[in-house]
Amino acid sequence: MSDNNFTNGFEFLAQGETPAFEIVNFLKNKLKKKIDEYEATIKEKDKTIEALNGEIESLKQTIESLKNTYSETQSEILSQNKELFLKMEESKQILLKQKEKHQKEITLLKDIFDRTKSEIKTLSEELDSLKKEREKLRKEAFDLRTQKTLAEDKLKAVENQLSQSKKAVEQTLSELLDERRKTQELSKKITEAQKENEDLKKQLESTKLAWDSERAEWKEMWERERSLWESHRMEFAVWEERLRAEREAWLKNIKEQEEKGVEGAKSLVKVLEDASKWSYKVTELLKIYANKGIELPQVFTSAQTVEKKAKKGVNKILALTATALVMLSVGFYFVRDYSLKLRFSKIASYTLDDPNYTGFVKKGNWFVLSNWSNGLVFKDENMNTLTKISEFDGIKPKISAIAQDGYDLWILDLSGLRFIKINPDDGKIIKSFKTAGVAPQGLAFDGMYLWSFDASTGLLYRYELNGEVKGVSSYNLDGIKNIDWLGWAGDKLYVLSNSKLYRFKYSGDKFSKISAQKAKNFVYCYLYNDEFYAMKDNNGVKEIEIFKIKNIKE
Repeated sequence: MSDNNFTNGFEFLAQGETPAFEIVNFLKNKLKKKIDEYEATIKEKDKTIEALNGEIESLKQTIESLKNTYSETQSEILSQNKELFLKMEESKQILLKQKEKHQKEITLLKDIFDRTKSEIKTLSEELDSLKKEREKLRKEAFDLRTQKTLAEDKLKAVENQLSQSKKAVEQTLSELLDERRKTQELSKKITEAQKENEDLKKQLESTKLAWDSERAEWKEMWERERSLWESHRMEFAVWEERLRAEREAWLKNIKEQEEKGVEGAKSLVKVLEDASKWSYKVTELLKIYANKGIELPQVFTSAQTVEKKAKKGVNKILALTATALVMLSVGFYFVRDYSLKLRFSKIASYTLDDPNYTGFVKKGNWFVLSNWSNGLVFKDENMNTLTKISEFDGIKPKISAIAQDGYDLWILDLSGLRFIKINPDDGKIIKSFKTAGVAPQGLAFDGMYLWSFDASTGLLYRYELNGEVKGVSSYNLDGIKNIDWLGWAGDKLYVLSNSKLYRFKYSGDKFSKISAQKAKNFVYCYLYNDEFYAMKDNNGVKEIEIFKIKNIKE
């Protein structure tokens, strides 16, 4: 029975209402699942058969290729065998020809051998006769040989003598030439050594002189420094105690004033609030009594109440005047501080060609800039380089600051910790002396004294010059620990420190602060009449900006 008939039979049974209806459905479903599984397995088998057929085809192709290669190799072997057979035939024919040639040669040799026999006989006879002649000739040759050997010995002895004499002459000539060359080289070396010796003597003399002068300077400076440090140490101790006491008293006074001001302000606010409330209540009450025509009690109209009210009014007026004075003083302080600060208007700016510039001064229409690596650089008013001076009497200083002394220039050389006065025309050193401290900063000349700051001590030093250094004085600048530039304008000292421009007034051998204002990116400054020149450092690029001072007369 086919699958369709079988399923139709089950369907027929399922349509009836037999008790085995569920069993028939279960069997029908199970049969369908089996059929599906069989079909899936058959498909898988078909796929495997197709894969095997493909492999068989590939194997057939490989077998065909092998057959082709076998037939090709077989044909090549046959062709090679044919060639070998042909070559063997050719070699056989060549061997036969050679055999024939050898037989002919053998017959010829036999004939030649017979002829030689007959010739040998004749030659033997001739040989005997020649032997006899040879004996005679031997004797003569022996005699000649003895004579020849004697002559050769004599000749060899003569040649040996000649060769020996020739070698001796050549050796003596070579030795003479070597000695001559060596003497020339030695003479050159001697002259060079003499020159070097003279140079060394000069250098030693110069170094000795420099060392002696420097040793004397160091000794003098040490003596001066020791006395100066002792005096400074004593001054520092006194100043420190004085400043500590003043600072403590000042802080205490400020705290007391602050506490008093806060308490006074609180009490003033409270008094004002109470007074306003009390006055409001009293006025309301008086209005009520006045409207009703009631006589006021003694509390409001007695002399004591009037006196109390007067006192309260006076206190109120005093408190108001005090607050007004405080506000006026604060406003006056801000107005005065604003008026004392310099106000600038920018005129021009120039970008410099080297970030190693450390300072500058203005001389008429041209500038002199100090460079850390190249000494002094002279530029015109448009910042075009005119000339340079890198050595000063053989010295290459590391210049950190520059100041003007009439036509001459003062520079601060950090490599030697000294001040040097220079003629700008030829770079000649006019005078030089050591700094008072080990960390000098800035340089200024006021026409009589030379001024410089020292970061190690935090003090400003004044050098008295009268041909040589006659004395050194030190000063304290309020709030200044290190500086970038300092310069004088009349009795006012300008100081650039940590991007701030300070002004101090010098009077009574003391410095008092006038003003302080921000100077962003400023690294060096210069005052020229009513113009202010500033060197700026903008991320490694140096610029010079020229400002007009608006309130120079204030």
